Amino acid sequence: MVEARWYHQGYTPNLEEYLENARVSISGPLILTLAYCTSDDITREALDGFQSCPEIARWSSMILRLCDDLGTSKDELRRGDVPKSIECHMHESGVSEDAAREHIRRLIRGNWKAINGDRSFTSRFEENLKMIAINIPRMAQCMYQYGDGYAKPNGIIEDRIRSGLRIRRSFIKSEKNVSKGNVYLEK
Repeated sequence: MVEARWYHQGYTPNLEEYLENARVSISGPLILTLAYCTSDDITREALDGFQSCPEIARWSSMILRLCDDLGTSKDELRRGDVPKSIECHMHESGVSEDAAREHIRRLIRGNWKAINGDRSFTSRFEENLKMIAINIPRMAQCMYQYGDGYAKPNGIIEDRIRSGLRIRRSFIKSEKNVSKGNVYLEK
C-alpha cells in the first residue's frame, strides 16, 4: 500500500523510510511463519513462543529485501516500479550507483553479523525457527547474486536449483535406506 502511494505520487523515500516499509513488503515474517507452521515440530507451546524471535525475523527479512534490490532494481525501474534501496540511498546521499550498491552490501553484512551473533537456542522450537530464518537470506543471496534469479533466472541460478534438488533427492533416498538399515554411499 505504501509503495503504491509512493508510485502514484512520484515520491522517492529516504533510505530509512524505504527500509521500514521493506521489512513488511518483502513478506519475510510471513514466509518464516508459513515455513515454520508447515514443519514437523509444530506444537501449541511452540506457537505460543513464536513471538520470542522477532529480531532474527527482521534481520532475515532485511537481507532478503536488500539482496532482491541488488539483483532486481535495474529491471524493475525500467518497468516503471518505485525506487529501491539503491536509488533511495543515491537520491538521499548524492552518491553514485556503485557507492550506493556498496552501502547496501554493508547493510547486508551488518544484518548477517546480527544473525550470526544470535545463534543460541533455548528450545528445539527456537532452533528450528532460527534455522529457517537463516536459510531465507541464504536463499536470497543465492537467487539474486547474479541478477533477478526469480523473474529472469539465468544458467547459474538454474544450475544451483537443479543441484539443490539433486542433493535433496539424494538425501531423502539415503535417509530412507538408513532407516531400513541399508547404509551406502551414492556415486
